[in-house]
Formats: sequence, structure tokens, C-alpha cells
Amino acid sequence: MGDYWVWIAVIGAVLGTVILIAHFGKPKCPKCGKRKSFAASKKEVKQERISISKTETIKHYSKDQTLAGKPASVYPESVSTRRYTVPGIRTFFEVTYTCRLCGEKFSQREYTDREV
Repeated sequence: MGDYWVWIAVIGAVLGTVILIAHFGKPKCPKCGKRKSFAASKKEVKQERISISKTETIKHYSKDQTLAGKPASVYPESVSTRRYTVPGIRTFFEVTYTCRLCGEKFSQREYTDREV
């Protein structure tokens, strides 16, 4: 019966974390210092080629696909990881924000990465 309080606390902590990340992910207005701005325009500035680092997890199973009487898909015999790089493109944007409180317009350079 008392377990539901634990779940309420966990859900509250997760929701609080999501709200904080959403709030502090917004840029600050240089005039008033508040995070009450919205993106008014977004313009692509340039692109450049990059290398994106990836990690791959490889699971090794026994020959008969079982391990101690349990299905091998649940319990692999060993696990190894390997790191490799793939080509990608980094796209830079000039984003213009407008503050909802004071009306100040300010720009910020942002980027996104994608695999080719």
C-alpha cells in the first residue's frame, strides 16, 4: 500500500527534471536576463564535414545459443564494445530570438549534426 508514494516521488522527480531542462535550454535575453524568448527566424549559415564517433555493443553467445539453461538472447556469454567513426555534416544556423518580456531581438549561432 505504501509503494505508490515512491512512484509519485519518482514521477515528480522525472517531471521536475524535464521542466528544468526545457527551461534552462532556452537562451537568456542579454537585456533583461530572463529565459522568456522564442525563435523568430532561423537561417542556415554554413555546412562542414565532420567525423561522428559511434559505439557499438557486440554480444557473444555460446555455440548452442544457451547459457546455463537460460535463453542466450537474455544472457550473453560476453559483451564487447568497439568505437568507430562515421562521416557526417555539421550545419550551422543563425537563430534570431525575440524576448517575450522586453521585446529585445538577439542572435545566437547554433548547429546540428547528422550522419551522411
